[in-house]
Amino acid sequence: AGERGIGVKKEAPPADFGNYHAILIGITNYEDWPALKTPINDIGAIKKTLMTDYGFQDANIITVDDNTTVKPTHSNILKVIRDKSQKMTDKDNLLIYYAGHGTRLKADKRESGYWLPVNAERPPKDTYWVPNEQITAHIARMAARRVLVVADSCYAGLLSADPSFIFLDQPTQVSNDYIRFKLPKRARLLIDSGGDEPVLDNGSQGNSVFAAAFLAVLQQNEAVLSAPGLFAGVQQRVREAA
Repeated sequence: AGERGIGVKKEAPPADFGNYHAILIGITNYEDWPALKTPINDIGAIKKTLMTDYGFQDANIITVDDNTTVKPTHSNILKVIRDKSQKMTDKDNLLIYYAGHGTRLKADKRESGYWLPVNAERPPKDTYWVPNEQITAHIARMAARRVLVVADSCYAGLLSADPSFIFLDQPTQVSNDYIRFKLPKRARLLIDSGGDEPVLDNGSQGNSVFAAAFLAVLQQNEAVLSAPGLFAGVQQRVREAA
């Protein structure tokens, strides 16, 4: 909620924010890539916080990880996003959180980023990699009014065509009038853990550096939280911790 953000905690909202949905993807034990330490813990803690503090309903949250019936394979990740997108209306908001390996390929002076599902093969093969272009294409055509993608993986910034400082001219503290002005507008935003570079797979209390910062901002928030406010809080904590 808020400008384009993730919810409201404790205070009554100044307007109707609509319905909140989430897709939480966490991959720890890969078939061909090194295992990661924190993704399943990360999305589990995030789901709990969303439900406890932000009013997300369990029925509206899809979790895809090593332990779920639907495994985080290439086809399943895209199917979950596609199926959820078909159910979205212009009264809905969607958070997609991805925690797992990411990589990139350079060809013909063009660089592409990829999410790596549990069955992704190692280079030189790129079988079952999930191209950023497929993810952004699904997001672009969703009927949902607001979509926030949070990606905790290497090279996650390549999801954006312009991974620059998109929040610098926007307020992190928002008034009720500002919220009412922004609320009807469609938005597609990305918050990523490391831009066009690798990121750390360790942190505190079983969470990655990025996820720990993300959770801290959500849990300490007491009002409407805008996406710029979320970004600024996470960025500050990651810089201090990493």
